[in-house]
Amino acid sequence: MLQQHLARQLQSAAPGFNLLNGRISCTDLVALRAVPFRVVCVLGLNDAGFPRSQRSPGFDLMARAPRKGDRSLRDDDRLLFLEALLSARDAVRLSYVGRSQQDNSERQPSVVLSELLDYLAQGYRLDKGRLHDWLWREQPLQPFSARAFSAGSYASEWLERLPPALPFAAEALPAVDTTLLRCSLAALARCLGNPARTFLERSIGIRLTEEDPALESHEPFTLYGLQAYGVRNELLELLLVETPPADSFATLQARSSLPPGALAANSFADLHETLEPFAAALRPRLAASRSIEVDLASCDVPLYGRVARVVDDGVLHFRAVNKLKPQDLLACWVEHLALCASGLQGSGQALALEDSVSFRALPPATACELLLQLLDLYRQNLQRVLPLLPQASLEYARLRAAGKLDAQAALEAAMRKWDSDDYRRGDGSDAWLALAFRDRSPFGEEFCALSLRVWQPLLDSLQEAAA
Repeated sequence: MLQQHLARQLQSAAPGFNLLNGRISCTDLVALRAVPFRVVCVLGLNDAGFPRSQRSPGFDLMARAPRKGDRSLRDDDRLLFLEALLSARDAVRLSYVGRSQQDNSERQPSVVLSELLDYLAQGYRLDKGRLHDWLWREQPLQPFSARAFSAGSYASEWLERLPPALPFAAEALPAVDTTLLRCSLAALARCLGNPARTFLERSIGIRLTEEDPALESHEPFTLYGLQAYGVRNELLELLLVETPPADSFATLQARSSLPPGALAANSFADLHETLEPFAAALRPRLAASRSIEVDLASCDVPLYGRVARVVDDGVLHFRAVNKLKPQDLLACWVEHLALCASGLQGSGQALALEDSVSFRALPPATACELLLQLLDLYRQNLQRVLPLLPQASLEYARLRAAGKLDAQAALEAAMRKWDSDDYRRGDGSDAWLALAFRDRSPFGEEFCALSLRVWQPLLDSLQEAAA
């Protein structure tokens, strides 16, 4: 019976493809010749797929010497696209794959679709809003995307709606016994410099590791970025112990820290010329420095640690960078408070190649109170990520302390520190901060309050210092 049914259907089938059958027709992009359709949908208008590229074989003599009137596959596709537009009477829907299936990166549409949008933008306007936003619709690439469940799904396997997604670490973790919790100076400084990293590593046990970088496809002719920072630190340590330049050059070259060949000598000469004055200014201070073990349990502050460099009863921090970062200021500030709470009344100093700051000495009672406030934030951060960002929080506190901007304007300026540009890396480029605030904004009332709570006392005690 099945064979008889198929035989009758094949015998009765009309030759050719009938587009005017009153039904939905699925076909290739064929020459419609302005045949009217209520709705025309064109799929696959990807940049690399349409118009099609014409690849001629090597023995095609016409392709070697083209003339006017020769057939062009790209021009044919452009004509088919125009005929499809002219055939629509009620609506036209044009679609392309706008995101990569591998990394979700943005992909460009076909050149004919881009030209159509540019033409519409030049010839038409809306009373409110942009024409592009009214015409453009971005649909999820995968059927299991959470966006596809906002209005349900037509596929039976995806029909049930997903529950609303909760933000990452939205609820606070159970409280810990803070009476038995002691904190080191280094841990407190790291937490204030990056609360998200402390929460992920200490409370949840998530450790983000960078993948092994791919091999360079070009020879490193100069030092830049993190590589230059590492070489600077290596050379500074050698200069501080007065290692001869020839020995320092041989040491760095043996570690493969310098570019290969004759370029190594030029790079070393530039670094040595930059760092030698800085090292010469540090040597007499380091010669008189000492290390101090700090334990503030007797002051009812559960904080301990070792201050490596103490000069004239004050902490000394230095880094082989041009400008000090917020983390540098916080590390020096925490150790400075610890020394002041211990009874030492020296000035804390943080030095860089083109930057230097100093902290005034504080009474022990004031230093202990400030440390207790910072420890309270540290304990809160063990339960949930505090919206405290290194660059943005410092920017907000500085602008508010200067009194030139109101709270809203200062917050907007601080929010710009989240994004990166060609000259600096923003807070959003940090992997731990990006993960902790991937589905919510850290900027709000709590951000403003925490920024002032951490940075306001530091800025009040901060003054420029001579290197």
